[in-house]
Amino acid sequence: MSDFIIKADRISKSYKNGAKPLEVLKGIELAVEKNEFLAIQGPSGAGKSTLLHILGGLDCPTSGEILFEGENIYKLSEDQRADFRNKKVGFVFQFYHLLPEFNALENVFLPGLLKSWWERKKVSIHAKELLERLGLSGRLHHKPNQLSGGEQQRVAIARALVNKPRLLLCDEPTGNLDSESGKNILSLLKELNKETQMTVVLVTHDKDIAALAGRVINLKDGIILN
Repeated sequence: MSDFIIKADRISKSYKNGAKPLEVLKGIELAVEKNEFLAIQGPSGAGKSTLLHILGGLDCPTSGEILFEGENIYKLSEDQRADFRNKKVGFVFQFYHLLPEFNALENVFLPGLLKSWWERKKVSIHAKELLERLGLSGRLHHKPNQLSGGEQQRVAIARALVNKPRLLLCDEPTGNLDSESGKNILSLLKELNKETQMTVVLVTHDKDIAALAGRVINLKDGIILN
């Protein structure tokens, strides 16, 4: 059995840009081990977010394959790939994308809406447990505009975790936070990686943040440098 949870095999991505396509990723080869905490570090425009979105099934590559536990996710139908994302992958972004009309608990519960009644009940309990685990037991019924940036990001992390994903993908998760809140979020991600054996892939432009991961790869101009 392979020790890799996800592999990128010759991944390229280009966009139409007049007569000449804009190449964002150029034949990326990457293998991420199960339970690993990997940081993809590089400057703005390097292709980090594009690669993360392709790894998570959000954006199709122009060429190449993404193998999740040996299965090419881009041979799945749109519905199958949506099911894959909902069940096996969690996403955390720089901007929290919380729904302003819902409180913290309701935002975390949202991914459970697609499940059966009995499963929704379990997801509701798990959502509350996650928020309590993340230090938000007193903020369950607060709406996003009543929470600090760090608190909103912890709600977003709880939402990403509520379906118990195998893989957590984080796109500049501290980029919208002050330095102290950013450190707390990174410490939290490291704890979750260690305690739950969940694989974490984080992209950042910040070398200091990347250095906290178990392994760092450098991306520049759509190419992995190491």
